[in-house]
Amino acid sequence: MFTIRASKPLIVHTTLLATLLLLLSKASLSSTTATTSGHCQPHSTKNNRWKAGIMVPRQPILFLSHGGGPCFFMNGAGSPFAAVDKDSKVTKQYKQLATKHCPEKPSAIIVVSAHWEGAKGKIEVTGSANPGLLYDYYGFPKETYAPYLTYDAVGNPELASSIVAAMNKADLPATLNTERAFDHGVFIPLKLLFPEADIPIVQVSLHSSLDPELHTSMGQVLGKLLNSNPTVLLVASGQATHNMQATRSGPQAPGWATQFVDWMKDTSMTPAYTSQERIAKLHAWADLPSARQAHPREEHLIPYLVAVAASTVRAAPTAERDQCEEGGKAGEQAADERGAAIDATSDACSPTASVIMESWMAGHFSLLSLKWA
Repeated sequence: MFTIRASKPLIVHTTLLATLLLLLSKASLSSTTATTSGHCQPHSTKNNRWKAGIMVPRQPILFLSHGGGPCFFMNGAGSPFAAVDKDSKVTKQYKQLATKHCPEKPSAIIVVSAHWEGAKGKIEVTGSANPGLLYDYYGFPKETYAPYLTYDAVGNPELASSIVAAMNKADLPATLNTERAFDHGVFIPLKLLFPEADIPIVQVSLHSSLDPELHTSMGQVLGKLLNSNPTVLLVASGQATHNMQATRSGPQAPGWATQFVDWMKDTSMTPAYTSQERIAKLHAWADLPSARQAHPREEHLIPYLVAVAASTVRAAPTAERDQCEEGGKAGEQAADERGAAIDATSDACSPTASVIMESWMAGHFSLLSLKWA
């Protein structure tokens, strides 16, 4: 009697245990397959990178047209800023860019701003842990200055030092600046995208020469740095067109502005171009008929050159790239080797840009903004 009563629950428990072990075994196998064979899952891995054996979402490269001063945070009624003020459709679109185009919150942000040109022939990089803000615009309403408009993001000295080291290794004259604060080319667009100000930021200056070749080299250095730091977001903050002296022309873009924006789209969005061809077009930008109407001085265009150049050393987010990155440390090494050799073999690896926002600010600003996945 005792044996019969004991055998029934024993059979039930043994069956349940066997079933449970089978399910756990299948789950473990499925998990292992997903981790080690990411290239077989193109829809889930196409924008990801392997980092220390773990697949992580890869941040995009952004070129942002940052508007006029603090326009997105003021009441522009009755002024040229009405179409881009705090209540405008453009501002609402701007506030959605991070949600739509960043896979998750970046671990850090590198910003190349049109509003900082390095001193003494150097590319300068903010090295402070708490840089503060530089309100480098004038004559705007009081609510666009401290204490009403603030952005308390911290710096990242370690990342800053890595940038300087990478630049110097590439024979670019870079140095840390521990005194420089973030200018409005940094905090105005980032306050729209990441209003919590809880992501460390490093700002990188332009070189005072505004030389196209130097800045495409700088962009490629930053692009290669992103290959080994896929959770870091690169933001190039400038303006698609920037003619402060242009006659205000109403809500429609004048012909010269349209022509120049079309060139920007063609250069960064045409799949047929090789990386070398894209770089050559950037170097020859001033030869365009509309060049000096769009940019009488090119400091607001140079961040676009940096962004395009960074994309040319960035492998395309395709199944081919996933195969290049297969499996943990070996995959990361393969990806880095591919990135290092990309200057010679990048024709199939350079991604094209996509338009993430486009508008026109009456008078002189095209607000074209672009993303490289």
